[in-house]
Amino acid sequence: MKPMFLLAFGLSLAATSVHANSLTLSQAMALLKEHPQWQAAQAFIEQSQAERVTAGQYLNPSLEMMSETKNRQSLAMVFPLETPSVRQFRQLGADHGVNYATQQALLVQRELKTDIYRSFYQVAQKKQEMQLAKDELSLLEKLRDAVQLKVKVGESARYEGVKAEAEWLTSKTRFHASEQQFILAKQQLAELLGLSSVPNVSDELLSDTQLCQIPKQPFGELIGQYPLFQAAQANLAKDQASTRFEQSLVTPQPTVMIGSEQEPGMDRFKLGVSLPLPLFNQRDGQIATARAKQKQSEATVMSVERQLKQDWSQAFIRYQNADAQLISYESGLLKEAESAFQVAQSAYKYGERGILDFIDAQRTLASVRRGYLTNQFERRYACMDIQQLTQAVGE
Repeated sequence: MKPMFLLAFGLSLAATSVHANSLTLSQAMALLKEHPQWQAAQAFIEQSQAERVTAGQYLNPSLEMMSETKNRQSLAMVFPLETPSVRQFRQLGADHGVNYATQQALLVQRELKTDIYRSFYQVAQKKQEMQLAKDELSLLEKLRDAVQLKVKVGESARYEGVKAEAEWLTSKTRFHASEQQFILAKQQLAELLGLSSVPNVSDELLSDTQLCQIPKQPFGELIGQYPLFQAAQANLAKDQASTRFEQSLVTPQPTVMIGSEQEPGMDRFKLGVSLPLPLFNQRDGQIATARAKQKQSEATVMSVERQLKQDWSQAFIRYQNADAQLISYESGLLKEAESAFQVAQSAYKYGERGILDFIDAQRTLASVRRGYLTNQFERRYACMDIQQLTQAVGE
């Protein structure tokens, strides 16, 4: 009971620590092994290892005792044997089964790591979107108050006050929507990590240089390292061994009997061999079934290879598109929108332009900032997908 108590106490302290401070990315990754999918993958490995032990076991002998009369008795030991090929292919299939389960666990680990990274970054994205909406709302609120004051003293037309009020209301709705999206993103992160309550999330993230490590070699050279592809190959090897196993069972498996028989004044020693004759059943159905399953696995390997190449192409195109968009924003679009807004703000302040020009410049700046933020995170998500296909995210 004491070890269980210490374990429960340690887990409670860990949970308290997570909620007492902001949840960091490293703390979130440490909770991966508590995820049900990870635990199920580990149990699958244990199952395959147990099946390998079973595949290596020898058949048990049997003891036969018979007493026909009081003075006539017999005793025999019966040893069922297997040909070497039967045992070889059964164990080979079990070995490939362990490899298959191991690769499945590695795949689950990679996918969970990517899900945690993506969910963590989505919280950061929604928080920054909420901050942009808050800044926009604050600016339009000040504009609304200033315009209403001008309308009140007769310096501005009434429609300008209506326009400023409408823009403020639109911005307020956008802020509340971004606030709800931020809360939802945190809830989804908590559910993914199995936390009972929604934590505060740290703003500390990996740099884009750390996150976006694009391999230089072609993906065709890396595909063989991906767990999903290796799992498909291991499953194919397992089915190939199963086919050979069924074929080897066509050869009769001998049974050796050693015993003795006692009668008054006479003892006999018995040695015999029993062989089943494959006259009617040559395991045609079992072999055909195994071959069909092997063909399915061969098709799965080719399908997985094609799908991974397609996933790689899509992720790389998304990365290139987002990167090109960011270059466009950073090379002048963002500065131009800020400059245009400052000019419109000053012109409106000194009465050189109307409120419509100011609001239009403000809309453009807000749209450019949102687009810049969206493309920043879109490039990061594409990098996560690329890293998942080439190496575990964060490694």
